[in-house]
Amino acid sequence: MQYLRLADLSMIYYIKDLCYNNGYADGKFSIVDAFPTDLSNLTVLPTVSVESTFLSTRGYQLGSTDKGILSFTIDVFAKSDGQADDIAYLIWNDFKNNNIPIYDFNSAFPSTYNDYSGISQIGNLSLDKPTLRTIPSPIMTVEEEQKYHRLLTIQTQIDLL
Repeated sequence: MQYLRLADLSMIYYIKDLCYNNGYADGKFSIVDAFPTDLSNLTVLPTVSVESTFLSTRGYQLGSTDKGILSFTIDVFAKSDGQADDIAYLIWNDFKNNNIPIYDFNSAFPSTYNDYSGISQIGNLSLDKPTLRTIPSPIMTVEEEQKYHRLLTIQTQIDLL
């Protein structure tokens, strides 16, 4: 897999582990790799969607070290305003304090939550410019069910290999 795809998957697994460690177990929580195109198919709430965009490169130091700017759009869909806020702030607060490790999923994927044994860490995503935007809720009504929405945009710096 390409390095940027590994960074994308590492972000997804990081959020999945973070939510799992804070009480959102399998079957009661979903994470998807991309914005859901048909919102009526969101059968498990809360659902977090993660979409990445490579923005640019910039010289970071003297010499040949370049950093890339990788932006993540994270959408949280939930059953209530409070649940949407809880998950958005959980992710937001964790990102403010941590770098996200990039794992080499070419060798293996984690078999359980938080188990990266045997998977090499090959880099880090470091926070660049975080923003949190609250979208008025409910954002939509699908089949008589209201879904509440929060949007996070996280820009990270990534070492380019």
